[in-house]
Amino acid sequence: MDENEDPGARKRRLARERKERWKPHKSQGTLDRIRTEEAGAKRLKRQLETSEQSQARQAADAESHQQRQQLETPLQSQGRRAANAKSHQHSHRLESPVQSQGRRAADAKSHQTPKKGLCNGTRMIVRDLHRNFITAEIISKCNRGDTVFIPRIDLAPSDTTLPFILRRQQFPIIPAYAITINKSQGQTFDHVGIDLKTAVFSHGQLYVALSRSRNPQQVKVRIQPNPQQGQLLRDEHQLTRDVVFKEVFQL
Repeated sequence: MDENEDPGARKRRLARERKERWKPHKSQGTLDRIRTEEAGAKRLKRQLETSEQSQARQAADAESHQQRQQLETPLQSQGRRAANAKSHQHSHRLESPVQSQGRRAADAKSHQTPKKGLCNGTRMIVRDLHRNFITAEIISKCNRGDTVFIPRIDLAPSDTTLPFILRRQQFPIIPAYAITINKSQGQTFDHVGIDLKTAVFSHGQLYVALSRSRNPQQVKVRIQPNPQQGQLLRDEHQLTRDVVFKEVFQL
């Protein structure tokens, strides 16, 4: 910089350099808004460390929820998959098997759903589809043949890093073409297919999986090779790991 430079010329030169420096950042306004929101969120978090301002936190959360459309588009919101939150879109067909998740579905005969067999893990067959509820028939061992109504319920994940409350109104069911080994315990099927992409990790899991069919010849196992399972050397047989507590052999 020239010390003898005219002050007016120096001012114009700095303005020109500043203009050239910011030219590539056409979305600088968006960056400034994000930085301002982050600073405000941190400031609010510090203020909410005291219990006296817990109501302010709820009000801020509600305001953030109302301003969700300003933060992201509907497609971005629909693509969110937070913990404990259902997917935005579920596909169900008539006569398809489903599994209940949660205890808030309303029973056709009584609101005491656990006594009527409708609880977490209950398997059902979809009998009719409506806009706001699904008619299903229980096929699990308890209360088999009973008709239940599954309504839409409000689901909001408890642990999320989103700047707003993600509330999703969805049916508390998932397709049940496949179930976990633990959920299959106590049930009997004619045909069983076991998908072991990884070896079992708990005591008795392999026994439970292999004993779900009335006929051992109707049990098919798919083993994906990895360091814990796969094909035996110079043999066509497959091996997988079984987990058994050593204390069982010491009794």
